Amino acid sequence: MYWPERVRDFLVGAGCTEVQTYSFTSKKMLDLFKVLPEEIIEIENPVSDEYQFLRPSLVPNLLEVLRRNKDIREDVRLFEIGSVFVKGKEGVIEFDGLVVFVNVKQDKGQDSFLALKGISDSLFDSLGVTDDWVDDAIPLEKAKQWRYQLFHPFRRAEVKVGDTFVGLIGELNPRFSKAFSVKGRVSIFMAPMETLTRLATEEHEFQEFSRFPAVTRDIALLVPQEVRIEEVTNVIEQSGGEFLIDIDLFDIYEGPLRSRDSEASEHLDAEQKSLAFHLIFQSKDRTLTDTEVERFMMVIKKEVKDQKWEVR
Repeated sequence: MYWPERVRDFLVGAGCTEVQTYSFTSKKMLDLFKVLPEEIIEIENPVSDEYQFLRPSLVPNLLEVLRRNKDIREDVRLFEIGSVFVKGKEGVIEFDGLVVFVNVKQDKGQDSFLALKGISDSLFDSLGVTDDWVDDAIPLEKAKQWRYQLFHPFRRAEVKVGDTFVGLIGELNPRFSKAFSVKGRVSIFMAPMETLTRLATEEHEFQEFSRFPAVTRDIALLVPQEVRIEEVTNVIEQSGGEFLIDIDLFDIYEGPLRSRDSEASEHLDAEQKSLAFHLIFQSKDRTLTDTEVERFMMVIKKEVKDQKWEVR
């Protein structure tokens, strides 16, 4: 039980509130989320119609918690570690899942995805996992699955460590926000605890910390929809020089909807997406100057423009 408790301690320290919901759900809820009939697990003697089936995801019950607390004006950060049930070849498989919700109220001008991405990045760091990244190149067949449909079609990605699929992160599909009368934007991170535990217990290469301060710069880009996040980070990494130690995606937006990176009535082209990154520079033997960092940024921007991508 060490790693689940460690995850709990971290998330509570990050300002999240733990909730515990029933491991059951209703036919109405399963229909709303379009869970396939072959994935539904019915209980033989349910207490009531509301608890007739075993839940295939933690998300619906957490949305119900948000609905019941919809009048709370403050931002809400919730998480649950609990049992999820799926059908296997030899019967029902039970495993612990993790879901983290961040609900930011619209009138505060804050970004739930940015807040959640910061939490998930720090969670991986706390587990000793440093090579996590997000992949927005989701195949069409996967994107049609109901678990992927939980998310906004233009603001979702798979979380990976190396080539290993870990979970999903993104903004809640607006139709579920409407269905549960949730105010503001909701972003979700979900992953099996077994995967997180396995990654945390693997051996990791130790890297000596620098005693010199890091310098952070932000860059926002417009790229064609078909360009993968991995392609963009590779271009930035290859042009950033030896002092670029980390590239952190903190915002992604796709599609013909209004861009939330600006208060102006700017619209993204349907064939474009906006990506924003924190770029972190650091030397092991000295403090980098602003002039040096700006020179690194100029090289990166030139390489980006050579790819026919737009720097915003």
